[in-house]
Order: sequence, then C-alpha cells, then structure tokens
Amino acid sequence: MSVEFEDVLLTDALTRLLGEQNFTLTYDDDGHLRSVELLGGPEAPLEPAPGGSGPRQRKWPPTQEARDALENLEAFSRRPEPVRVSGRLADALGTSTPTLGQLLEATSHHDDPRVRERAIMAVLRTLEADPQARSALVTAIDAFDDQRLLTVVNEPARDPEHAEMFVARIARGARQSEIRARAGAVLQQLQEIRARSAAPAKGGA
Repeated sequence: MSVEFEDVLLTDALTRLLGEQNFTLTYDDDGHLRSVELLGGPEAPLEPAPGGSGPRQRKWPPTQEARDALENLEAFSRRPEPVRVSGRLADALGTSTPTLGQLLEATSHHDDPRVRERAIMAVLRTLEADPQARSALVTAIDAFDDQRLLTVVNEPARDPEHAEMFVARIARGARQSEIRARAGAVLQQLQEIRARSAAPAKGGA
C-alpha cells in the first residue's frame, strides 16, 4: 500500500499517517532523511471509549480549538499574496516577492541552512503580522508538547547544531512572548541533549 501527499511538510505527513505514534527523524551528513524511528506509544493519555468498551487513544490535535487553529494556519499558508524578502533569501529563491507557500517549501527543502533559517523567520514575521494568524499560531504551539516541537524543529535544521541556531533565532526574534517562551524551553532541551551527548567523550578523555 502507498500513500501520496501534495504540498505537505514531512512531519505533517507522518503525523497524518502515524496518528498519536511518537517518532523521531534521523538525517545523514548530506541532510537527507535516513530513517524514521517509531518510539512506541501515543503522546496523549488514553481515555475510555464510549460504552465502556475499553480505552482508546485521544486524537491529535488534542482539542477542537487546536484543530481549528491548525486549519486556519494551513489556509493562511496557501494565500497568494507575496511576502517581501531581500538579501540571501531573495537570491536563493530567485524572487523578492515569494508566496508564503514558497517560503515554507524553503524552510524544509533548501540545501543552505542559512536560507532555511531566514525562510523560517520570514514565515514567522508574516504570521505574527496578521492578528488571526498570530492567534492561531499561539494556539497551535500551545497544543504541541516539547517533544513534538523538537521533531518539527529537527526537520528544517537537519542536525543538532542548526536546530539550536534556528530555535535561538526564534527565541530572540519572535514578537509574541508565548512563542519566545516555548522556543526558549525547546532551546534548553536541545542544549541539554547536546550536553548529554558530549559527556561520554569528556569522561573518556
């Protein structure tokens, strides 16, 4: 059996396929996806099925409000209005007026991590500039736990060093305090992961 998605980010496609199943993505040195590791369980707690027939898994997004927010963000991302960009990002995209969809594509698929970082910030600025999109973004981020946010960050970053760089940039540059706070929490986790990875090497020296 095979399934095809069009204009869908990798993490979104995997979430649709795997539902509540946790997973991590591993990339090779060239930034290509090498493996998808299933972590063996849903993130949300189990809740009783109707009629007491046994437990069932809670669907994600966990609330209707979060689901509506994600749908609003998806609709906003498909709008045709151009976004003004400049410098390295404009050169990489071949235009100074890309659509939001083109920017989202660049966040995941461009080879240069600096271009991916600039595309992420351009998307964030565009979302924060629109009151409804900004509200939907805050609601959606609030529905993500830190592990799911780490997975989302790792897709465009492709390696731990760039993941820290991307999240640190968001923590500094986001206008919304809620977004800065979540980015700060994820950045702390990334730094702790890096410290744990480096600890055996220091101990063996």
